[in-house]
Amino acid sequence: MRFSHIIKELLLYIVVDFGEIGPVRCSRCKAYINPFMKFIDQGRRFICNFCVTHDTMQSIFTNHHTRNMI
Repeated sequence: MRFSHIIKELLLYIVVDFGEIGPVRCSRCKAYINPFMKFIDQGRRFICNFCVTHDTMQSIFTNHHTRNMI
């Protein structure tokens, strides 16, 4: 496998830095946010797909003007 081919494959992965607060997690089971969690209350809360807890999104992850996820 050529080196340039490996570099192109690595560029397909997106790395997100959430800083000190880290990624959104369920407060009960500590599961990371994933596509199977259901957002409710205009994105201010979510339902964990592992433990079915209704949890609150941190305000930094919500858009206060439209109350939609950013």
